[in-house]
Amino acid sequence: MQQLTKTIQALREELDSLNNDKDKAVQEAVQQGAEEIRQLRQTSRALREELDSINFSYEGKIEELQHSCRDECRQLQSTISALREKLETQNGK
Repeated sequence: MQQLTKTIQALREELDSLNNDKDKAVQEAVQQGAEEIRQLRQTSRALREELDSINFSYEGKIEELQHSCRDECRQLQSTISALREKLETQNGK
């Protein structure tokens, strides 16, 4: 009987130890998952900020190009008008 009691006690201790090991493994997995989520969020935030910066930069460049194109169009229209007047003056003579 005493042998049986010792065996039962040993089995209980082993079961408790296995449960503790399992709990510890679960806690470590949860912590690793939380850390991975934190890192992914940080990476996502950094990429979003970089994308916003790139978009802002390109928007500025687009505005500059549009302004430049408008100026060039005005200059060309002015040149066309001047050439037209000159041609009309020459043909009118």
